[in-house]
Amino acid sequence: MVVCSYCGRDALYSLTSSHLYGGRDYGPVWDCRKCDAYVGCNKRTGEPHGTLADKALRYWRRYAHEVFDPSWKCGKITRTEAYNTLTAILGLPNACVHIGLFDEEMCRRVVKVCSHSAWWSLGHK
Repeated sequence: MVVCSYCGRDALYSLTSSHLYGGRDYGPVWDCRKCDAYVGCNKRTGEPHGTLADKALRYWRRYAHEVFDPSWKCGKITRTEAYNTLTAILGLPNACVHIGLFDEEMCRRVVKVCSHSAWWSLGHK
């Protein structure tokens, strides 16, 4: 069971996310309709891909991915190397470095760090 961190109620599991995206389905989700908070999940296991996020947090998580993902999607480094470097720069344990687990403040830190064109080289001395 997934609990909404905003109101403490049990989130609802939905096989489709079309009710959140105006008819377009991006797969199953956990959501709290009272708080307009949701998170996508694994299609087979139902395991959430992070924590429930309201509108503001979803904005910051998308923004963090926009500045973080190009580093590994362009092929300059692997996705694992990108996350390992981000882990080192942020000073967090490896298990904690997943944008889907971050709050707004941590997403802001990611945006600030990753806004530098070659941020991933900062972790390699």
